[in-house]
Amino acid sequence: MMMGLGFFVMLAVLAVPILLIVGLLILMLRPLATRGEPFAEPIVTPNPGKKRLGVCRSCGARLQADWVHCPQCGAPADE
Repeated sequence: MMMGLGFFVMLAVLAVPILLIVGLLILMLRPLATRGEPFAEPIVTPNPGKKRLGVCRSCGARLQADWVHCPQCGAPADE
């Protein structure tokens, strides 16, 4: 069975717009699917015997005396 040029024209006329529409829908819906993901909780480890820093030197977030890293930016809290 031979397929003529008409088959390829029909394929291009139908398939190309459908693929473009599906691609655009995927690009538009991808941010909606990832929006609801929760952020990971920062890991706060004890910092015994170190001097208390009240504010992170990197981002300015408030720090507690026993924190080793800033919970906002992850910068070290020790001197």
